Amino acid sequence: MDTTPDLVTCDWCKSPVSKKKIDKHKTLKCPNAPAEIIAARPKPQKQVGFRVKIKDGNLTLFYPESPAPDRLPTTPSPQDRQINHEATVTRFGDGVFHVYRVLSSGGSWNHPLEVECKFCHRTIKVNADGPLNMPQFAKDEACRLALLEHLRMDDARPYHSPAHSTPN
Repeated sequence: MDTTPDLVTCDWCKSPVSKKKIDKHKTLKCPNAPAEIIAARPKPQKQVGFRVKIKDGNLTLFYPESPAPDRLPTTPSPQDRQINHEATVTRFGDGVFHVYRVLSSGGSWNHPLEVECKFCHRTIKVNADGPLNMPQFAKDEACRLALLEHLRMDDARPYHSPAHSTPN
């Protein structure tokens, strides 16, 4: 029984490679691959091991910290580009807010919305200005802005029902 793998010849570097690994060889390892394939290869990451420090006869190992991942993508999504970062929120009463200019494109339609505060469990009423067919992400942004203003201005203490109170 023959245990050697079936070998094929790479078209670019003419080296023998296993049939199972020829695709991986061409995309990741072949030195004579076309420039487009070489440019698309993932950059090799630097292998960092631990450091050894000897102090007072004790051996201490220091492991490097992994780099922190990016928190946000570098390019904003199309939805992010439509949100107006200078939107204003006005408080009209206890739990009633009006959000002006949610979208950069503006709009003159009033959209009545409601959202529950997860902290105090009160229903917040939101009136948001926007176009007639305001997308859901803009409505969510208006509710988020109103909730932030509610938490900043209103007395938003956590609600404790009498059923859950402890006897004295």
